[in-house]
Amino acid sequence: MQDMIGGNVITENRDSAGFAKNDGMQIYYTNGQFPYFDKAFSVNYYDNYSPDSPTVHSQIIGQNVLPQAGAGVAVSTKSLTLASYIKNIEDDSWNKNYNCTM
Repeated sequence: MQDMIGGNVITENRDSAGFAKNDGMQIYYTNGQFPYFDKAFSVNYYDNYSPDSPTVHSQIIGQNVLPQAGAGVAVSTKSLTLASYIKNIEDDSWNKNYNCTM
């Protein structure tokens, strides 16, 4: 796969329907570049949390949390990694880490 990519930058777009691989976990991106791949081992969500993320509160311990990226929002989570899912190959589960920015 690395030889196929070469020096190109491969990106996928967020997709509300997404697709499922591995154990059926929904991945909320398009799958246009490599639709034939069998297993995903990590997924990162930028700008906005994934639909299955926990509720994001506007404050944590009295500190304001940046709002998710969107129209009319001057300062937001745009370009930040908000969730990172990593496949645990020993028991076929996913470690899910969420970041909130204050």
